[in-house]
Amino acid sequence: MSSIERAYVGALLDAEGSLSPHSSWPRSWRMQVSNTEVELISALLRATGVGRVYYDARDGNTLGSKAIWTWMVQPYNDVLAIVRQLQKFSIKAQVALPCMMEVY
Repeated sequence: MSSIERAYVGALLDAEGSLSPHSSWPRSWRMQVSNTEVELISALLRATGVGRVYYDARDGNTLGSKAIWTWMVQPYNDVLAIVRQLQKFSIKAQVALPCMMEVY
């Protein structure tokens, strides 16, 4: 990723996303960002080249029920590679990296 892409991904991760272990197995981490704007989510996929995009169609009739797009990365090596690139741009990446490296 370019420096601009790393800043973009890092900002979206900190503002709209999560980065956490997702099971009791130490090398099992998940990174995800959700938003109602599909372009924000597709830009993450283009910038990183990894992950999947999920769509949750909601009824739209009640407050907070707009359709949601989620970009998710689960393979440990993919998450670790992104976290290493985001160290200067994301507080969540800075906090997670030492924890992710403890498994070695």
